[in-house]
Amino acid sequence: MITKNKKINAFQFAILGLMLGNALIIGFGGTIIISLAKQDAWLIPLIAPTFALIPIVLLIYIINYEPDKNIFAKIQSLFGKYIGSLINIILTGFIAFVLIFSLWSAVFFSVAQYLSKVPYLFLATCFILTAIYGVTKGIETIARTNEIFFFINIILIGIIVIFLYPYIKLEHIQPILPRGIMPIIGHSVISLSYIFPPILTLSIIPKNNIIDQKKYHWYLILGVLISIVFLFILFFYVISIVTINLAELFRYPGYHLLYKIDIAGIFTGLENFLSLHWLFSTFSALLMCSYFVCKYTHQTFKIKQRKYIIITNIIIGLLAVIVSDFLFPNSIAGIEFMQYIFPYYIFPIPLIIFIIMAILIFLKKRKNPETNIN
Repeated sequence: MITKNKKINAFQFAILGLMLGNALIIGFGGTIIISLAKQDAWLIPLIAPTFALIPIVLLIYIINYEPDKNIFAKIQSLFGKYIGSLINIILTGFIAFVLIFSLWSAVFFSVAQYLSKVPYLFLATCFILTAIYGVTKGIETIARTNEIFFFINIILIGIIVIFLYPYIKLEHIQPILPRGIMPIIGHSVISLSYIFPPILTLSIIPKNNIIDQKKYHWYLILGVLISIVFLFILFFYVISIVTINLAELFRYPGYHLLYKIDIAGIFTGLENFLSLHWLFSTFSALLMCSYFVCKYTHQTFKIKQRKYIIITNIIIGLLAVIVSDFLFPNSIAGIEFMQYIFPYYIFPIPLIIFIIMAILIFLKKRKNPETNIN
């Protein structure tokens, strides 16, 4: 990228994982999970960490391999020039789709709740150009931006938890497990397809660019687990306060939940302000997905001059706007795609790539113990 400072610390790396873990759930992933699990949706974040360890360990294992390289160089090293190039195209295409859907999700939410009279293309262009500006500044700027988002989110979520607590009614979460435990386990696995796609973009950051390398993996695990705790709060509060019957009627049940907040009888109508934490998480995905796709383009086509980097970034961003409007002309199309196609046919692609990479790294390490694996 343009900036020479490409270092981030382990805390910033963990915050990236935390914010990215909530990016797709906040928009439509949560709505889909509630429609699947019904009143047991709040149990999914309690079970998901068991399955979440698998992709987290895979990601860490791959990041540790050849710590001076990003994911594209590692794939080339493991698979060779031609197969590696093909796999890089597939992986970048997957992240490009996550970028497109994250953009559509953020813009559609903003249009539906805040700016109903603003054209989709105009608002999407504003979102993506802001993200592209951050990408042009480099990974340190992205990490610092996420830090700011994180601390604001902590305050907003704290207000939500405290002032909605009196409205909790435990009878609304009953009966518990009316269909048994197996459906919830299946839904927990499906939930990973909404949690981890944005997190995979962290593989673009070489380990050597992370300060406090010895601690980064624990920070990342903790960050992802905290993101899952936030999801537990979301589902538990929606089910126990709004009830499952009403939650299924709303496109954004978590947003309608905020209507109940009344601070000292003075501050009401805070739902627009408090719901900003959802947009911050989604915008984090826009930043990292844009960075991933732009980095691939620069590296593949050997773009090094400042003006060409900026032009390329803008073109990628505008293409994302056009494609998002074409693929998802309405909310129903987006939700149906993410519910019936994405978890079963698209998310397994990068997961399979990462599993094969981990196997090759293990075999290479076993064959040559001096291979640069930390």
